Amino acid sequence: MLAALALLAGGCAPTGDYGRPEPSFIHDTVYPLVGAANALNRGETVTFLPLTDNEKGLRARAYTIIVARDILGDAQSVKPYLRYRNIVRPWPHTTPVNAYHDRILFKHYESADTRFSKILSDMRKDSESIAPFRAAADAVVVDDQIRRKVIATEPELAARTLKGADARMTDNDRIIGLTTETLSHRLKIYSYALRHLAVETPTRRMLDLEAAYRELEKDVLTLEHDYDGKVAFAMRMRGDGPLDLAPAGAGGYSEPVQANSLARPR
Repeated sequence: MLAALALLAGGCAPTGDYGRPEPSFIHDTVYPLVGAANALNRGETVTFLPLTDNEKGLRARAYTIIVARDILGDAQSVKPYLRYRNIVRPWPHTTPVNAYHDRILFKHYESADTRFSKILSDMRKDSESIAPFRAAADAVVVDDQIRRKVIATEPELAARTLKGADARMTDNDRIIGLTTETLSHRLKIYSYALRHLAVETPTRRMLDLEAAYRELEKDVLTLEHDYDGKVAFAMRMRGDGPLDLAPAGAGGYSEPVQANSLARPR
């Protein structure tokens, strides 16, 4: 089934500005329906409520990070795309940590230095994508807090509305958690590639590469701290305590959690 879907779609959605998906009937209508059907078969809740503008923005920003065709290549970006569309289970991440390294090592480049330029460019792309994603995620989390507040004060809402809102908030958490987990995994593939290529094709640019890696690592750890998928889901499910609409980083909804260790293997 996955192979047929990949062939039908040509791998992933056509890419528009800033790496975001262009409008497409296959990717905007057919694939979401397939994802909803598969999610129902897995016992998950789904909703056909229309997306808000903020939810559309979140998904567009998440797409650029999760699918990342220019970083992963066409073949390696198919499975992330199917996870993004909820056609396959989003967790655990099954992409081999060495796949990115192998693709760069065995692809023809004019010089070894070009390989490191590629990694440096990819790490910087990921770093630059975090702030826009974070802004989109902030907006959606605030919207979902408003949803919970209204639900708590409106006891006579239709069951269909309540079920749809619950499923939408769950899916918002899935997108935020999947994007965060994707960046965590991206750190691992960059670490693997840098450590192995430093031995296979040494370069004098390791200081620049190390600095870019550490900058990305810092940003991802911060994102994990505030938006770990499990924490976001627990926040939504708990639904108690006072509502705080302040953004994360300003005394808002983020809670202190133990960030997963992403220290580079030595």
